[in-house]
Amino acid sequence: MSATPRSNAVPITPGNAAPNNAAPSNAAPSNAAPSNAVPSNAAPSNEGGNTWRGALIKDDSLWVRWRFGTEHHSAELRFNPGVTFFSVILSAGFVLWCIIARDTAGDTLNDVSEWLGDRFDWFHIASHTVWLVVIAGVYCTRFGGVRLGRSNSKPELTDSSWFVMMFVCGVGIGLFYYGVAEPVYHYTQTNRLTANGYSPDMELAQEALTTSLYHWGLHAWCGYVVVAVTVGFVGHKKGLPLTIKSCFYPLLGDRVFGWFGDGIDTLSVVVTLCGMANTLGLGVQQINAGLEEVMGIGVSTQIQFFLILGVMGLAIFSVVTGIEKGVRRFSELAFTLSSALLLITILLEGPWFLLDLLVQSLGYYITSLPRLSLTTDAWENSGVGSEEGAARGRVYTDGATDGPADWLDKWTVFYWSWWVTWAPFVGVFMARISKGRTIREVINAALIAPSVTCFLWFTVFGGAGLQTERTAAAAINSTHLYCCLPDPEELSWVTSKPDDESEWKSEVGEGECLTQFITKWVDDWRDSDVTDATLANFGTFYNVTTNRYKMAISDDKSTARLSCIDLNYMWFTLTDTLGPLRWILNIVSIATIVLYIATSVYSAIITLDTLTANGDKSPPRVQRIFWGCLLGGVCVALLVSGGEDSLKAVQTACMITALPYTVLLTVMCLSLWRGLSMELGAVDPYGGDFKVSVLDPIASWRPTLWCLTLKNLFLTPYIMYRVVQKIGAAKSHGFLFSVAGFVLWGSWIALLIVNILVEGAWAAAWVSFLGFAGCLAAVRGMVRDYLGIHGSKFEDFLVALLLYPCVGTQLQTVVEKGGQSTLVPLPYRTKDGNK
Repeated sequence: MSATPRSNAVPITPGNAAPNNAAPSNAAPSNAAPSNAVPSNAAPSNEGGNTWRGALIKDDSLWVRWRFGTEHHSAELRFNPGVTFFSVILSAGFVLWCIIARDTAGDTLNDVSEWLGDRFDWFHIASHTVWLVVIAGVYCTRFGGVRLGRSNSKPELTDSSWFVMMFVCGVGIGLFYYGVAEPVYHYTQTNRLTANGYSPDMELAQEALTTSLYHWGLHAWCGYVVVAVTVGFVGHKKGLPLTIKSCFYPLLGDRVFGWFGDGIDTLSVVVTLCGMANTLGLGVQQINAGLEEVMGIGVSTQIQFFLILGVMGLAIFSVVTGIEKGVRRFSELAFTLSSALLLITILLEGPWFLLDLLVQSLGYYITSLPRLSLTTDAWENSGVGSEEGAARGRVYTDGATDGPADWLDKWTVFYWSWWVTWAPFVGVFMARISKGRTIREVINAALIAPSVTCFLWFTVFGGAGLQTERTAAAAINSTHLYCCLPDPEELSWVTSKPDDESEWKSEVGEGECLTQFITKWVDDWRDSDVTDATLANFGTFYNVTTNRYKMAISDDKSTARLSCIDLNYMWFTLTDTLGPLRWILNIVSIATIVLYIATSVYSAIITLDTLTANGDKSPPRVQRIFWGCLLGGVCVALLVSGGEDSLKAVQTACMITALPYTVLLTVMCLSLWRGLSMELGAVDPYGGDFKVSVLDPIASWRPTLWCLTLKNLFLTPYIMYRVVQKIGAAKSHGFLFSVAGFVLWGSWIALLIVNILVEGAWAAAWVSFLGFAGCLAAVRGMVRDYLGIHGSKFEDFLVALLLYPCVGTQLQTVVEKGGQSTLVPLPYRTKDGNK
């Protein structure tokens, strides 16, 4: 076994350029990992020539390559030890913590999540809108015509199979888990919509559906597209490994192949494990509920354990058999079954009502999207709510309030976090199967088409659920369908059958909850064979069986108060109302849920293996089986040890880990735009660059840079003055920026010290720091203009704000060493970047 970093690439000049079909003179030895991690018996990739900005890509990623077995029966492992080991250790450590300290782990994670939510909800909301704007910009410009691969690359899949695989992989169990439940929840639960007591009921129902469409529409899918397009561009077009770290190559260059890039891939693996474990846990719970509805199988951890094994078995079977025989067929079958369910529901529920609702919802979605996409519940989270409003003389009617402060965190932010945790593996999977497609085609198939499909699904099933809920509630006097669930302790007095309602009412008075309960049950019990033993222990009997929902469902199951039903049962309760076909619909629903989960798990396994194998497109199957077993093991361990408490801890962990990943995706948008600009000549791809990147003091193992950067915590203002003199800008406004920067930096330090004695001085201190960062950014921009280095004022300010000592080190090299390195262009490259 050997761990070998590979650094044998050299710049290509016309004198040493190798022909396309020839190996370079210093090709890696046979026991080293190939340049883009293909198996040793495969031809090296030549997509885009494995060059960037006129130089060969230096992939210095760390490899472990281990071959074992006999001469005729051998196996091989190829992986990045840093990414693999740290990912396994972090994941195992988190699971053990949730198991050992399950009483405190959830509380700790909730506290962290609430702290982050109070401060960064605005970023979650704004970032998705920014991504959507960037995607729209790429789509509407010539960037959209860039092909993911060589100019003559052809797609590997038909259009229909390609779309279906991306859709089924990306949506998971969400269509079934939330397709009915979310609109009903928004319609009935306390939120900013129901807070207005004057809202007409029909308006409330439509707003509930519109909010659900927002959560499953364009904003939801845009994170996938950012990753898919960026990975596809740098992987298929430029020949980089199909990993998340490669997405930042246009900004960081070869630095992505060091520990910094490995850290990005490690975070991607951990985020994927959290997101997929959460989905797998929720999925098997819903499947268990469906089996109970159809076959009477009880809900238990043991059943869910075997369901996880079954789903993982299907997913691993797909991994072993490959795309053509496995996941492609599963995806097509799942999409076909779900389409059949959709069409049957349209016909049974009433096509004319649903067509009306479809057109109306489209109008509401289009007009409400700008408002919803930037809503952060600022006033709800301000700390001044209904009680304070009443104290000011505000009159609240019909039980109206200002809405709960945590609604946004429980719904929109939770959704965005969940979608983000899926972005690494869904995006990489989309990129893998999109070779030969243009970026515009990818956006059509991975953003617009899935959003339209989800729009149709939620309009049909969400609309049917809302109509069922409203019908049952409107007929409450005749149907006696209630949401009231009495506490079992309140039923401890039940020891015999009642002769009539008044006998029971005399026992407990006229309490609303028990009165409704008695009205629903007394006639059934009077005529039924209820044993004395059951009556004597009725509180327990009532609480642990599905009879607890009987008050909300009519005897013939033709209607139901869905808002009374547990989320796991809500889908199957709606299908029960569709008539005699209920059994077939429920069985098909269970099968389809299993296929959707298996497809998503497949893509997660493939991506986990790819990320930990430095983008190897064909890693050994044993590694894929390992990651499949690890993913299933994580979910089983959490489910068996802590049940729903552990799964809630995973959900909270998703929200926490999604924040840094949201930052990564935002930077990825900038990297994508930079890479496409270079590809099409909007930015000179062969222009100069700083000899020292702002990340070199962090991402490289160079102690001299570390020491220099530590000194520049204090010397950066002086470096600003020196560099202004060096480039001859001292007589212009450059001198003013350097002096102002020195004054503002000194004010920042002084005011932080003064804050010890004067409370509130810290605010003025950080305002001074912002001014200093602006001056430093201005000086860095002058240096770029002087040396002909491409960049933007936004980038200058961002790095000055976050990494000002590193910027000081970068500028110091300009003073001492003359500043820039120029890359040699390739005269034989064509305009579109291909050989």
